[in-house]
Amino acid sequence: MIRLALAGAFGIALLVLTAAPASAQKASCAVLEVHANKGAAAMPKTIPPKLARKLQRAPFTAWKNFRMVSAVRRPFAKAGASQKIALRRGSLELRRHPNANNQYKLMFLLKNSKGKRVLRTKVGVSPKTYFLVAGLPLKKGSRDAIQVLALTCMPVP
Repeated sequence: MIRLALAGAFGIALLVLTAAPASAQKASCAVLEVHANKGAAAMPKTIPPKLARKLQRAPFTAWKNFRMVSAVRRPFAKAGASQKIALRRGSLELRRHPNANNQYKLMFLLKNSKGKRVLRTKVGVSPKTYFLVAGLPLKKGSRDAIQVLALTCMPVP
């Protein structure tokens, strides 16, 4: 975005280059599906270092063993765009909403394998950071093993 400002009695023109807000930029968002359990501690190298650090903090410290099972990247050309993503356990729908600050505002709809809605919320994701959601249990009635969804977005030139 380019802004032109006129200043002073002499009409000096000042050209200021500013980045377009995240809501106006094209974006690419990724969903990483991680399975976590209470087994022996393991953090494979397939999990990005930034995400690994987040998984080692509360509330995810209850689980010690992590395994990335899928990673899906989808483009969002504009606000209002929607993407459906099939997961190993269930499905996810993301819809991008306009946002004034430097975040990507997304509607997050998680469904289980039978299509029943489990979670619906709006989240703000800062560029190049991870938003984590503790998803579905991997064994019915047990929280010893869970699905963790990591969502990240970045601007696309």
